[in-house]
Amino acid sequence: MSKFRQEIEVLYDVLSSLEDSIIGLWDMVTTKNLNSAMWRKYRLKMLKLDLIIEDGVKGSRVAFEISPRGREFLEIIRAYRSIWSSI
Repeated sequence: MSKFRQEIEVLYDVLSSLEDSIIGLWDMVTTKNLNSAMWRKYRLKMLKLDLIIEDGVKGSRVAFEISPRGREFLEIIRAYRSIWSSI
């Protein structure tokens, strides 16, 4: 699997998790098997691209939710994943 496709898969996992609920940092790291450095890398990318937004504090941690642009991006990824699976 190419590095590009791996990154898209991680973005898909994170965005699809955020689609259903607001998730904090620790929840994302533990449920998606990401280490803190990976989450930090992808979180910064997604914030810069306006795919996620900070949604205040959940407990003592910052929580995130998917933005409208992130929902559109997620739909694009779903379309490409269906194409990839048929190749």
